[in-house]
Amino acid sequence: MQDNTGFDTWPANQTVPSPFTPVGQSPWPLAIAVSAMVTAGGVIAYTFHEGVTILALGILAFLTTIALWTRDALNDGPNLLKAGIIPQISFRYGVTLFIIAELMLFVAFFWGYFTFFFFPAKMGIGHVAVWPPAHIHTINPLGEPMFATLVMLLSSTTLTGSFDGILQGNRTNAALGMAATAILAVAFLGGQIYEFANLPFPVYHGGIYPSLFLILTSFDMLHVIMGVILLTLCFVRIVRGAFTPDHYAGFQTIAWYWNFVDVLWLFMFVAVYWIGASAVTAS
Repeated sequence: MQDNTGFDTWPANQTVPSPFTPVGQSPWPLAIAVSAMVTAGGVIAYTFHEGVTILALGILAFLTTIALWTRDALNDGPNLLKAGIIPQISFRYGVTLFIIAELMLFVAFFWGYFTFFFFPAKMGIGHVAVWPPAHIHTINPLGEPMFATLVMLLSSTTLTGSFDGILQGNRTNAALGMAATAILAVAFLGGQIYEFANLPFPVYHGGIYPSLFLILTSFDMLHVIMGVILLTLCFVRIVRGAFTPDHYAGFQTIAWYWNFVDVLWLFMFVAVYWIGASAVTAS
């Protein structure tokens, strides 16, 4: 239903919880923030050999919240189609601010990395002023990292094809493109797991390089895991007809997030794997 301004309006027999959201209040953002803090505390406790109980509880709470939030998102699909322009704009602003916050997180991580990259003498006494450290054999950038890069670039292509399907009202093409994107994201994760299982340098007590490498790659993997969840959710919503050529804010913001993850990986590939490679790389 539309009024004389051209904006969507709700039927008279329905109650609008707020002009900014068609689905009402949700406890899941707060719940996921609390579970994430518990998980972070569990990681710290595990680092100091305090056991894994807190970490396990945090991960369980985090995954449970994700599942419940996903359930509500799928059930709210029909209401989202009735949303006017205000919820779509506010949703885009919210996701944009989230992506900016995540970008600042990685700016901090890369700041630490490039501090030692350009000033290796800062590693301290007992270290040769060279980066990567002289005892580190880095990963061959033309191996698994190149495979991961090609997979990420291809996933952006399939995601664009899926978006074109939405804009053209072709649900089949949109679903196929999104399914391909999710499969490629899982393939990327598989490659990363293989890489982590075959690192050519010691993880524990290996110095500053393994610490920076793991914090960069593991946080990137965490974002890819979240991307897989969002892409899968988006695929289910496409199948259910939750997006139309006029209502696709949810799809668009997920595409923004995945393109952010893609660009982040490209920067990491160039900075960490390629120009950050040592004279001797593992096969």
